Amino acid sequence: LLFQFLRRVSPFTSEYTFSNVYDCVIRCLSSSLACLGAQMLEEFRSTCISLPPRMKCSSGRSKQWFIVDPELVVRLVCAPWIWRGRERMLQWRIILEDIAHCISDETAECSAFSRGQLKRAILEMLQDDKNYRIEMQDVTPLTDTLLTIIRIMLGSLAVAEGIIHLWNFIFLSHAAAYTYITYGHTDHFQWLQQELLQEECKFDLLKDTDLVGRLKDYGNILGKNRVVEVWTKERSVIKLRQMYDAVCLVDNQNNEYSADSKCPTTVCKKGVLDLACNLRRAKGESYESSENAVMKEEKKVDWFCDLRCRCLEQLALVVQNAPDASFTELVNMRISWQAVVVLLTNQSDERFRDHVFNLLKHILLRADSEMRSDFIKNDGFELLSSQMRGYPITDEIASSLFSLLFEEPIRFSDE
Repeated sequence: LLFQFLRRVSPFTSEYTFSNVYDCVIRCLSSSLACLGAQMLEEFRSTCISLPPRMKCSSGRSKQWFIVDPELVVRLVCAPWIWRGRERMLQWRIILEDIAHCISDETAECSAFSRGQLKRAILEMLQDDKNYRIEMQDVTPLTDTLLTIIRIMLGSLAVAEGIIHLWNFIFLSHAAAYTYITYGHTDHFQWLQQELLQEECKFDLLKDTDLVGRLKDYGNILGKNRVVEVWTKERSVIKLRQMYDAVCLVDNQNNEYSADSKCPTTVCKKGVLDLACNLRRAKGESYESSENAVMKEEKKVDWFCDLRCRCLEQLALVVQNAPDASFTELVNMRISWQAVVVLLTNQSDERFRDHVFNLLKHILLRADSEMRSDFIKNDGFELLSSQMRGYPITDEIASSLFSLLFEEPIRFSDE
């Protein structure tokens, strides 16, 4: 009824009024009490997209579809707080597929679709990824749809402007806490496995310091892998201390229970032993549940990582094939090789690291001698080696490094 009213009185309704109505609709849908069902979604789709009367009964998409209300489409798609939860994410994908279908036609009205707003929406989702999770089978269709929109919109822009939009999204989606370059590598000896070459220690320290003792307790009680995992994900000393204190509290309660026991009977001993076993079993189950929670948490962001990898791949293709004038303007004004290296910091995803090295290769192979000289003078290869320590070396990374060394494309794999 609301949309029919707006259409009927549209000759007498200002754009300002339309904008206010759309804001109200978005605010209503953003409420946790709102119910966005299939019928309401269909109403939004029919309001935003027009198709011939003979196609209204068809469930498929037609080439004759076109966007009639781009403003409402933009507001719906670019309001991430509406699409929290798997069911809402699937509905978001349906609208994106409609957009991709409509703007694929040269006659479609797509000029009003804002690339900046779509970038902002996805970046906001990255800040709160746990509320925008989807299952693994939905990752590929969603990223394919987003990449279709990105490719089409890049084709409608000047080359330099399109690359800037794509680069801004990739760089801004890198966590702010990781936006630095690791300088830990100092010489080539650090690449050797020095633990295999250690000489016998000539001086034995009498005892550990308090700090060393506490850190060993953390490793023994929480487990080395768990400490590394929590520190890598959150980098929070407070979080580690809370976990340590919680485990110590359980142990203290167990010790107090044993000390207060006045009956050294077999039954009592058996009860204490059972309690200790139960506590140990509970700790094991708690650790397993936390491991499962971490695995589920990692799966929640898989589609974001897939999208970033696909965007990096698309950016590398554009950089490789861009006209010389656009490439020079872009590299000199917007993208530096240091900024590309930053993307490797604390990045454990193998696919993403491969794409970063591939992008750096395409930039430096096309760059002028001044930029290549700057890369060498500022220890670019040493910076890359620092970023590579602790991570596997793939064929793609090796190919990119040798391509930079010999200043021509080199492939170690036929794939």
